[in-house]
Amino acid sequence: MRDELAIETILDRLKTLEDNLHYLQAFKKRYKINDILNDKTLEWALRYGIFESSQIVIGVACALISDSTLEILKIIGNV
Repeated sequence: MRDELAIETILDRLKTLEDNLHYLQAFKKRYKINDILNDKTLEWALRYGIFESSQIVIGVACALISDSTLEILKIIGNV
């Protein structure tokens, strides 16, 4: 049950990351660097998109490493 929940959560996060990347690509096509530098709202929108995407990558990596570590500990415990 826990593993299914973890996988579902990771898949949800990866879907959000995929959506974020589409938004960031559209943002890049729509705005030039000077537009962003001259508009704090645009700057903060870009920052938030990058921040949230980075947090997803970090969270998924930590979840995968955590699960791997638990599996390794189970294997070592059975030796």
